[in-house]
Amino acid sequence: MVAHTLEILEFNKIVQSISEYSVSEAGKELLFAQNIEDNEKIWKEKIEAVFEIKKLFDNSQHLPGLSLPDIQPIIKKIFIDGIVLDSFEVGAVITYLQSSFSLKNFLLQNIKNNLIESNLDFYEDSPLVKYLSKFVRQDGNFRAENVKILLDIKSKITSINKTINNVIGKYTADPVFSSYIQDANPTVRDNRVVIPLKENFKGKVKGIIHASSSRGMTLFVEPVELFDYNNEVIELEERYKLEIHKILRELTEKIREKKEEIHNTFHKVSYLDTIIARARFSYINKCILPEIIEKGLILKNARHFLLGNKAVPIDIIISGNTKALLVSGPNTGGKTLSLKTAGLSVLMNQFSVGIIADEGSSLSFYNNVLADIGDEQSISNSLSTFSAHMNNISKIISLSTEKTLVLLDEPGTGTDPDEGASLAIAIFDTLLERNVNFLATTHQVTLKNYAAGKEDIVNVSVAYNPQTYKPEYKILYGLPGESFGIDIAERNGIENSVIEKARKYVGTEKVNVNKLIKEIVLKQKEIIDKENEIKEKEKLVTEARREISLKELSLKQKEYEIRNTEKRSLNVFLKESRQKIENIIRKIVETKADDEAKKEARDFISEIENQIEKADLKIEKDTTNYTISIDIDPGTEVYIGENKQKGEIIRVLNNNKVLVSTGSFKVEVDKNDIYIIKNKAKKDKKITPVVLHHDLSKTNKPVFELDVRGLRAEEAINRVETQIDSALINGFTMFSIIHGHGEGILRNAISEYLTLSPGVKKFYYAHPDSGGFGKTIVEL
Repeated sequence: MVAHTLEILEFNKIVQSISEYSVSEAGKELLFAQNIEDNEKIWKEKIEAVFEIKKLFDNSQHLPGLSLPDIQPIIKKIFIDGIVLDSFEVGAVITYLQSSFSLKNFLLQNIKNNLIESNLDFYEDSPLVKYLSKFVRQDGNFRAENVKILLDIKSKITSINKTINNVIGKYTADPVFSSYIQDANPTVRDNRVVIPLKENFKGKVKGIIHASSSRGMTLFVEPVELFDYNNEVIELEERYKLEIHKILRELTEKIREKKEEIHNTFHKVSYLDTIIARARFSYINKCILPEIIEKGLILKNARHFLLGNKAVPIDIIISGNTKALLVSGPNTGGKTLSLKTAGLSVLMNQFSVGIIADEGSSLSFYNNVLADIGDEQSISNSLSTFSAHMNNISKIISLSTEKTLVLLDEPGTGTDPDEGASLAIAIFDTLLERNVNFLATTHQVTLKNYAAGKEDIVNVSVAYNPQTYKPEYKILYGLPGESFGIDIAERNGIENSVIEKARKYVGTEKVNVNKLIKEIVLKQKEIIDKENEIKEKEKLVTEARREISLKELSLKQKEYEIRNTEKRSLNVFLKESRQKIENIIRKIVETKADDEAKKEARDFISEIENQIEKADLKIEKDTTNYTISIDIDPGTEVYIGENKQKGEIIRVLNNNKVLVSTGSFKVEVDKNDIYIIKNKAKKDKKITPVVLHHDLSKTNKPVFELDVRGLRAEEAINRVETQIDSALINGFTMFSIIHGHGEGILRNAISEYLTLSPGVKKFYYAHPDSGGFGKTIVEL
């Protein structure tokens, strides 16, 4: 990509923002060194890796806690023989390697991507880290407690310091000497313990004066008794340092033995850091991965990143026979912003972070983005604004190919309007001949008329309210925009006499055209407002229908449950009755049918007859509102099936069948399963529900738990489809599907089918105690 384009589109700010998500300084530096990709194969590998990691963030997964200190200077040191690392450098190596291994294990467990896996093939040297950690902590502090010789030296130093404190204590405890001492606490000068003695008592303590205070009021004297002890402490401390240096030399050699592996790990982790930073940026800014198309770009609700929350979504579409857009309209309406949004979207996508737009957006893969935007005046090169623009456009034309996106902001301005317009048209023709996609802005009527006569350029305008004179930051396709220059001047305080003269000079023809454009814009705004109003009403109607359907399904579910309860009660009654009859028969046989047993039998039979009579009365009452009929007409309201689902006759079919509409479905029903609702007139309305050819006579009853384990995906989907149809017809509102865990093929196929099924309200996996990912709950 041309550096000039990156500069005027401020792409460096995008990279800066991405780099803020880098974990390591090396990753950040590498990110700035990387270029916008112009090789589609390499780009595809990289952006797929970015969005694989983005999926983790989308699913609320987090990377392990990483600390990747800058070990690049350390790596340079270990490649030089003889250099010994200090403990803090060793601690940095430990920290870096531990984080690298942690990142490697996490990504291998959660990501399947060739590019990521190829950068995870570095050697995981846990024994080295374990050995280094025995002596040095991650913060760089030495673990002296793990080295016996160091413990011994420290123990001796502690013992001698205790003796020194006892000697000092004798001085401070003596009433005579204590009056000579400035401070009862000993201090250290030149690594030796001394006593702070008052200046006027010089010579009262035999010893060496090491220093005096800045004002000369205090002398720091080392008593003779402390000479040997101080010497011994200094000697032990030097020995301690020497032992630590020996250990660090050994640790450095251990690290140096693995210098190639560490350098390889550093290189690959730094690269992975650039991928992770991109993924984090994409996640935070809700970027999407656009589809790559052969030619053009389709940006839906694209937003300019640098505007943040102030960015207004716009649609930018160059597709089909269209090769270019000519954007017109007033100043501050968003013309230049549209160009920058398009260019920046291409650059961001080819820098492997995706684009800030809605799903369904698509882009060509461009080898170059070339732009001429803004004030190009160059004082240093003695170029005027026009000359600077021409110099830049000359380079753009020479570099343009059919794989180039060109952005031109008001080409042809800065010189004679007629000559400028002619030059701009010639530039447009040249780009079109080379099959170049471009976006250009203009105020010139000549260019608008030119675009109106071309099939491969579309006039578009930035929406501007002609009543309030405020931009709406939308793009209107197929309509050139008015500049509103005189109107805006009037609203900014230019005298009326000047405004009137200006309007006269414009000319009647142009005034009429501007008036026409203004009226068209108003009409288009009215249409858009009406469309939005209709969409809102449709949304309310859809929601109301959904609530009604849910209530109907709920009632049917309750009816089904009540019916099942009644059936269970009847089954219990029959079972108990059978046992009583068997007992009565046995008693009759045993007692040879005495009068009491016979009476008991007659009474029980009468009781059963009463129960049957009550059931008959209930059934008769339940069927009072509908009757069975063979002669039926379209539009008649009926109940169908034993569950009495309400429907409406559409037409009579052959083979003693009828087609019935039930809600959003059509089903084929046997005439014997039809119950005409009394006192209901035929409806005269056009029915356009979804057709579902379903024969009730062949319908399996729905089950509460559908087991499809062991079936192929196609067979399982057929079973699920039949279950949903039966459930809807019989008033079920919920059931479960057991598909098992396996490799997830069956589960994914069923999830995909349920997502597209219009009868499904929602579905989700069962609780872990009830099957977890091996079982899906479906709500209709």
